[in-house]
Amino acid sequence: MDIFENSFTKIGFRIENPETVYNTINEADIGFNYTKYFANLISFEQIISAREVFGIDSNSLNNMEPLDAIKHIDQALANFDYEETPGKPKAPRSLKDFISAVSVIAEESFKDAGSGFGKKAEHDAPRKDIVTFFSLLDTFGYWGDPRNKYKRGSRLSDAQHALVGSHFNAVVSRIFILLINLEPLTIIWA
Repeated sequence: MDIFENSFTKIGFRIENPETVYNTINEADIGFNYTKYFANLISFEQIISAREVFGIDSNSLNNMEPLDAIKHIDQALANFDYEETPGKPKAPRSLKDFISAVSVIAEESFKDAGSGFGKKAEHDAPRKDIVTFFSLLDTFGYWGDPRNKYKRGSRLSDAQHALVGSHFNAVVSRIFILLINLEPLTIIWA
């Protein structure tokens, strides 16, 4: 049986015995709910405040073509008057800068995380950045979640679905926002 594995150490296809897959799924302890924990680590009010500080209006952003929306966000980041401190990292001036910075921080923070499993996590570097990009689109208001959905953390599972979907030729979903946000992803990662 071909399965798609989205685990701590690997994302991709592999072949497994169907009985082994069934037993693994049913024996697994659900454990800590990371989505619930991270859902409100940054509050909805902080997200709205960040949009206001950068001068980004989600209503106008949502009426733009995806590439224009990305350019608008990049322009807001590039034109922002940052207070930079000598010797400290430079502030991100585009979505790609933001993604690169987050990627470096995540790589450094989790470099030894797989050691308990006996192997290092194997991830396709550009694909792991999809989650960050998808989350940034929501943060800056491009078809972002309203307050009630934000508090549930659905944007986090949407970002994970986008990551998994990047391994396939097509994505089928009833979630309108997920499909809308996939269009800029295809532009950036084409």
